[in-house]
Amino acid sequence: MTTPSHSVFDDPRSRRAEERAFEAERCERRGEFARARELYLEAAENSLSVALDVQGLPRVRSVLAVSAVCLFRRAGRYDRAIEAAERLLAEDLSLTEEAAHELRDIVRSSRALLASEPIDAVESPTAKRLRAERPLLDVRAMIRQRAAA
Repeated sequence: MTTPSHSVFDDPRSRRAEERAFEAERCERRGEFARARELYLEAAENSLSVALDVQGLPRVRSVLAVSAVCLFRRAGRYDRAIEAAERLLAEDLSLTEEAAHELRDIVRSSRALLASEPIDAVESPTAKRLRAERPLLDVRAMIRQRAAA
């Protein structure tokens, strides 16, 4: 299914992902960490669903893919982050080179976290940066920024 970029902005799943991620951040600030993880997971599932449907727009798909995988990590679901990243990487031609590299870094660091290995020994600089930065909550702004570049 080919999805024009404007359809991505209007997609109810994108709006739900944005709303859930925003609410999750608010829950974190209030100390409601379990609820925040639930909301991040829901946001990740919605973002992933949209990312998998986007075709013919590698930059848009890349932004959505990295966002979804980062949201899985925020939810504490490293297993799902790995699964989603590997699924998206299997269709490598539909992602930018930078996004593919970021997803590989995330897979590697997530595996290390699951294996309880010292993260600094195996984590790349890109993965450290992604882990340190909060995922962008306004997916629409992120898509517009990348699409305009």
